[in-house]
Amino acid sequence: MYRSIALWLLFSTFVMSLTGCGSTLQVIEEKALAEKGPKIHGFIVFPVADMTYGAKTIDCAVRGSDVAAWLLDHTEQPVLGHLDFKSFKVPDDLRIASVDTNLVTRSNGARRDLSGWISVWVQVTENRATNIRDIVDARKKGKKNQSVHRIHAVEATVRVEVQLLDAMRGRRLATIVIKDVDDPTKMRLKGDPRPRITALVHKALDMALSQATKRVAPERPLRIIRRAGTIANAPELAKFSTPEKPSLHEIYAKMGEIELKTAIVTLWSRLAPELGIRETYFATKYPGVLMTSDRSPLKRGDVIRKVDNVEVRDRYQLDRAMRKCKGRACKVSIQRAFKTLEVNVTWLPVPQPLPVED
Repeated sequence: MYRSIALWLLFSTFVMSLTGCGSTLQVIEEKALAEKGPKIHGFIVFPVADMTYGAKTIDCAVRGSDVAAWLLDHTEQPVLGHLDFKSFKVPDDLRIASVDTNLVTRSNGARRDLSGWISVWVQVTENRATNIRDIVDARKKGKKNQSVHRIHAVEATVRVEVQLLDAMRGRRLATIVIKDVDDPTKMRLKGDPRPRITALVHKALDMALSQATKRVAPERPLRIIRRAGTIANAPELAKFSTPEKPSLHEIYAKMGEIELKTAIVTLWSRLAPELGIRETYFATKYPGVLMTSDRSPLKRGDVIRKVDNVEVRDRYQLDRAMRKCKGRACKVSIQRAFKTLEVNVTWLPVPQPLPVED
């Protein structure tokens, strides 16, 4: 008898593990980046095509910055983001970096050879048709007399697609499409408003690079800046616009100075809710990469504005600028409260962080 009960409990536990957290995830298409191939010179992150309900241009910019930060943690190649180029198309139509951006057509001579570079295109959509439940009052006979009560905000189906593309010609190198359910009513007032979407994007990126870990992350670390310890500049992200939609900055600037400042403060609370008003004040007044922890000789709250006279506004720009120093001390311009300082900084490459379950 006790043996039967034990077997039944074991079977129940196994069934629960199959139907538990994460069991709703569906893999629609899976073609990862090949394990062997040409040398990867870097990644170009397009603004994320966030097409979820109520998403705005700022969501495309913030999610694009987050994708770049994920690449900082999981790869060793330089990363370009939307602050480095101008897009000629809306995010969901971007495909060929050499044609759809100005990276190779700049008139000032700062053109980039995109041979060996990989473009990262991410699209997020959701189906809220699954977000509705109709309850029919069957107590009344006859269809005409039956009342229907519609309940909204039950769940939504989120679809994430990641494509890795040859930056010069747009040839597709990898494609990952996954789906999962999310409760859109559980939006956070501070921090990431839709954490499940972020987790799905990270999952799709991990799947896309899972077979090519030796190509994207050699044994010896090269990355100077990882995600931890720094944060992108909120006002610069707020200036992102598409050919069809205005930026967050443009929208609120028309309303007035107070409205714009409130919008920027709200954006800071999304990017880094743990930061204080003093820190975000100086990072807003003096745009740059904000230090969120000490890293000698810099301190938490310092705003890195330039590295060797090159402006930096997001972490991937800071990483590229620091790598160019190649072992020598970088001349870094920072804002420390009301003081503008020039500091010599020598930072060694940072190992990849330990993997974290989404």
